[in-house]
Amino acid sequence: MAEDTNIENSQKLSPDAEVMLFELTTTTGATVFFKSGPEMEYLGDLYESVPVSLGSEKRTIDGTPERPTLTIGSDDIDLAGLKPALFSGFVDGGTLIKHTVELEDLLGNINQRITTVYRIKQVKDYNRYKISLVLARFSPSSQTTIPYQKYTRPAFPYVKL
Repeated sequence: MAEDTNIENSQKLSPDAEVMLFELTTTTGATVFFKSGPEMEYLGDLYESVPVSLGSEKRTIDGTPERPTLTIGSDDIDLAGLKPALFSGFVDGGTLIKHTVELEDLLGNINQRITTVYRIKQVKDYNRYKISLVLARFSPSSQTTIPYQKYTRPAFPYVKL
């Protein structure tokens, strides 16, 4: 009987269990919420339906990371409404937040998500139908210091010197 339950549960799983939600915030503070697929509301924000793809973060052969690219739009969607924001320069230097949410949590409006924050390095390409943005991950500056902490007894009883 337990075998039947496992087979039944495994067949309920779907490969589209994760949904990516995006928040693009310009340097002026204006925020646009969007996602691929049908528009949905999540935690009080309405995510508009726009075709979007995020290029993966890869490393070159010498170990330096390539910049991920976000592409918004497709051949049948007119993005001319975003033209003023792009040419004003308010998108450059803005932030992009990607939330990865399980479909059940999205439908149930449950605040369970994995968040990744990017800085928009530049607008790589723009035409009436597609926008490509080059992204960068936030990293600590060279002036960042790690606070010194001594891991000794009694606070850490399992540390041996």
